[in-house]
Amino acid sequence: MRSMFFAMCVSVLASALPAQDGLRAEYFRDRALAQPFLTRIDPQVAFDWWRSGPQVGLPIDQFSARWTGHLVATTSGLHQVGLRADDGVRLWLDDQLLIDRWSDSSIRSNTVTVDLRAGEPRRLRLEFYERRGLARILLQWAPPGQPWDLIPPSALRPVDILPPATPTGLTLRLDAIGPVLSWNPAYDNVAVSGYDVLREGVVVASTGLTTWTDRNLTLGSTVSYAVRARDSAGGISSPTPPTPVTRTDRLGRGTGPWATYFRGTDLTDVLLSRQETLVGADWAGKAPAPGVPATTWSARWVGQVLSPVTGPVTFHLRSDDGSRLRVADRLVIDAWRAQSATTRTATVPLIAGVAYPVEITYYQAGGRSSCQVSWSAPGLPLQVIPTSAWHPAPGGPPPRVDQVQATTLLPAARQVNITATVTHPQGLPVALILQDAAGTRHLAGQVLGRPGQPVPWSFTARVPATGSQTWHLEATDPAGAVTVSPVAVVVPVVPTTALVAATRR
Repeated sequence: MRSMFFAMCVSVLASALPAQDGLRAEYFRDRALAQPFLTRIDPQVAFDWWRSGPQVGLPIDQFSARWTGHLVATTSGLHQVGLRADDGVRLWLDDQLLIDRWSDSSIRSNTVTVDLRAGEPRRLRLEFYERRGLARILLQWAPPGQPWDLIPPSALRPVDILPPATPTGLTLRLDAIGPVLSWNPAYDNVAVSGYDVLREGVVVASTGLTTWTDRNLTLGSTVSYAVRARDSAGGISSPTPPTPVTRTDRLGRGTGPWATYFRGTDLTDVLLSRQETLVGADWAGKAPAPGVPATTWSARWVGQVLSPVTGPVTFHLRSDDGSRLRVADRLVIDAWRAQSATTRTATVPLIAGVAYPVEITYYQAGGRSSCQVSWSAPGLPLQVIPTSAWHPAPGGPPPRVDQVQATTLLPAARQVNITATVTHPQGLPVALILQDAAGTRHLAGQVLGRPGQPVPWSFTARVPATGSQTWHLEATDPAGAVTVSPVAVVVPVVPTTALVAATRR
């Protein structure tokens, strides 16, 4: 019995599979389908994991899976649909529960008779859990006048004909820069491709993340936000109920500027990037950071500075040697020359509670070294711009993507698993997009970690054709900083003689 079951599990079709054949598979770390681990397209539900699991990293016991998509018959009439599983299974067709054996058991068969029409997609959902011991599941059918067989990939399609569900759990909190929206991932029968953020009913942003910050809301304004989901087929969910928020002055939550140090005086040869609490210091001719020489170096500090007052604010830039200051993308101080410690000022009109992009560049040519930026205004005594006023800058340091590799899982089904480590210097969430060789983009998940800490990421994709090709992995943070990394994908051709035909039941 086991040998026959195993032969059926490893069977695949010799012909090339259409790009959308199979079912969307979700694997979970628990029996309750509550702890997501892996999402991929399975050409068939025909598995004998024996005493192992579906994927490295998933427990061999106490896991569960859900397959969703459409069942499309090639002939009309009464079909027998059957499940053989160890342990629990549930099967729905068009949201009607047909098989409900959600209990522990050794391998057993469950069948149901359904009336199918040729070419008519019927929504299918199959759930499975494994408690302990052997882990097996087979999805089979017997069309009218035909014997039992595995349901082939050509009859299983994750066709995206349904719009996504409305996102849930929309929450808003006020940050120094503006309202921060967060929500739970929406469900779609294939995959959600992104989200639209609506302000007062008008789309103001689209994102692949489940968080977004409104950086353009005026202090004191009260507006309502909503979020809706999109899929790659153009389906759009209903928006969430409108949630109002009033932007108030929330100073005191900054983290400091982002600093980058360079070898030489021309800001090109990067040595080090890191978060700092203030701009510069008096280094007295010594190295400003590990790995940076004591002389002939340059630096750039970037961020958004939140103004504490409304009115003219005077910036004071003191440096030895050259320095420049940009506020709101305008060069307001230009002292790019060798000099002893000198202070220059520029007055800029600002609005309280509004974040302005600020960039300071500096070079050290020899001798002593210092650079410091301060501000003053009516009612604001001269002081170094404090850490609390500095916030991440749009287009700041991008995510890092390392150890990118693609591993073929099922050559005949053209499935590959793509893995990488993703690091964001400031710990911001990062959306991952895979672009295949044909230019099609796939939303491949989101990672969120601690500042500077690499986070493992993986995604199972289906490759349109065999052979060697180059894909691209795109990592984007909420500020729009992007890193694109090539991925070498190789899917070998499987000889027909090496394929095992399906064993009929």
